[in-house]
Amino acid sequence: MKTEYKIIQSPYTIELSLEVEKMLNAGWTLVGGLSAQDGFFYQAIVRKAFTGAVKLVDAGPNKLAIVKLVKDFTGFDLKEAKDLVDGAPAIIEGRTVGNLTRPFTEEEEREFRSQLLEAGANIE
Repeated sequence: MKTEYKIIQSPYTIELSLEVEKMLNAGWTLVGGLSAQDGFFYQAIVRKAFTGAVKLVDAGPNKLAIVKLVKDFTGFDLKEAKDLVDGAPAIIEGRTVGNLTRPFTEEEEREFRSQLLEAGANIE
């Protein structure tokens, strides 16, 4: 999992609050803050973690294509892929090799999402 941190600074609390609110709405998490009242300096630390997981809400009208995509991207056999799609909503976290699951890279996750959407799946 890749984690990114940003430090947001402002001499004004309202400005800092608005900026932190934007970051929270974009999926970031507030992990810390600091205030230096004498110098009127305020700071917040936010974090965003990339998990690589894709939530399949439903397969949409082209279920067979979605099963094939899930099979290709996860390394599941046909029955496992079909069961996962039939059991949606489901979180798909990565590629399975043997008993191990390797999380998707950012590129794999983007490609998987793109192809699922093209095939008509409903994802989050």
